[in-house]
Amino acid sequence: TIAFYLPGMIRVGEAIGPESWVKVVAIYPRIELLKDQFAEAFRMARTIDQTLAQHGRRPLIIGALFGMTPTRATRQQLIDKKWVRRGEDFVCPWMRCPRPKCDGELVWHEADIRAGTERLTCAQHGCNGQVGEDQIILTRSRLQRHPPDILFTTTEMLNQRLSDHWMR
Repeated sequence: TIAFYLPGMIRVGEAIGPESWVKVVAIYPRIELLKDQFAEAFRMARTIDQTLAQHGRRPLIIGALFGMTPTRATRQQLIDKKWVRRGEDFVCPWMRCPRPKCDGELVWHEADIRAGTERLTCAQHGCNGQVGEDQIILTRSRLQRHPPDILFTTTEMLNQRLSDHWMR
């Protein structure tokens, strides 16, 4: 994974500019493999954030488009997409806390959902890890408005969306 993604991420970092566009499409045949590789690529992307900042570039933004990706940031969308609830919050189904030695659940807090803020917070007591909008895209509407640098999807989703004018 490192041998494949790290050189690609460096090239993506070189291409970051003022406009948002998908620079890499990572296509997986199975959702579980997509989830695993998304989490690994996300962790790897964070290792080059400081280098990108030193060169005046923003962090790499990664997004996922598959069945559990909600259209908008609403409670009902998350319920419909079968995100697990923790009180008033919802657990991200494809990623866990990327902080070293943590691996706690990442939750989308009710207050952030209401505000339309795509931010995940680690639910592990004492961790306080966060994944912000400058690193991840959680909804289809934001994928469309501000495409990520790297988009993870499945072969099935890609096939379904090729003829979808809204998502194309």
